[in-house]
Formats: sequence, C-alpha cells, structure tokens
Amino acid sequence: MGQFALAHDKVAANMSTIGAPYNVKGHDMQHKETLEGLLTQLHERLASTDTSAEQDALLAQLQAQLSEWDGPKPADGSVVTTAEMLLDTLRERHPQLSAVLREMLDTLGRIGI
Repeated sequence: MGQFALAHDKVAANMSTIGAPYNVKGHDMQHKETLEGLLTQLHERLASTDTSAEQDALLAQLQAQLSEWDGPKPADGSVVTTAEMLLDTLRERHPQLSAVLREMLDTLGRIGI
C-alpha cells in the first residue's frame, strides 16, 4: 500500500505544479483508488493462503504495474493481461480471491483498459 500512496502523492504533486490534465479527485482517480483497495485485499488474502511462485510473481507484477500508473489510465493494457493470468491461476482453488480479481478487471474495463 505504501508504494501506491507514494504514487498517488507523486501524481498530486505533479498536477499541482504543471496543471492537471484531469481532476486528481475526479473519476479516474476514484478508479485508481478502488484498484489499490482491491489489490490490498488481494494481497492480504493471498498472504494467508498457500500460493505458488507463479502467483507470487504475478501479484508482484500487478502491484508494480499499478504503482507506475501516473496518469488518467495505466500506460497500457498489460495490467489486464497480468490480472487475467493471476485470475486463471486462482479460479479453482480460491473463488473468493477470483471475485476480487474480477472486480479489478471490471474496474479496468470501466476506464477503458
């Protein structure tokens, strides 16, 4: 969560000094905050389960991709690919975690990713 808070502070600082191309408190940032909250939930729930090295790597990759987000949308759609790959690895054994990932994918879809 700390990385996301730093990324959010970086965006806010940039917007105040160079003029905001979008409203920092607007709709796009709400989606980012929703994604950050869902990622935190996912991370906490995965910490209490047995995960594979692949799942750990995908979670770290997803977290890195979202922490690099410094505009109205993530840089590209690779965050969706990562979330879908993680969903595939969790679907059978962890249906509740899969629901969190589906919600993340729905949120990304709402912002056009």
